[in-house]
Amino acid sequence: MGAASVAESFWQAQRKVVCDAVESVKKKSHADKILVGGIGSHVFAPFVNGSDLTKDVGVPADALPAYAVWQIGRRL
Repeated sequence: MGAASVAESFWQAQRKVVCDAVESVKKKSHADKILVGGIGSHVFAPFVNGSDLTKDVGVPADALPAYAVWQIGRRL
């Protein structure tokens, strides 16, 4: 098993953990929209059918996801 194989296995496991957690919270909270912020938001947003805050708010969303969520919340 090479490094690329280990990395791929880790990515698959990490993605499943995150996506399962998001789906669980979405169901419990009856959320109809998922906001994804922070470094990697562009990677995870499509997997959870979410909005990438970096696209909506800009670069500050990568460094300050809570700020980005606040900005989007003010627009709603």
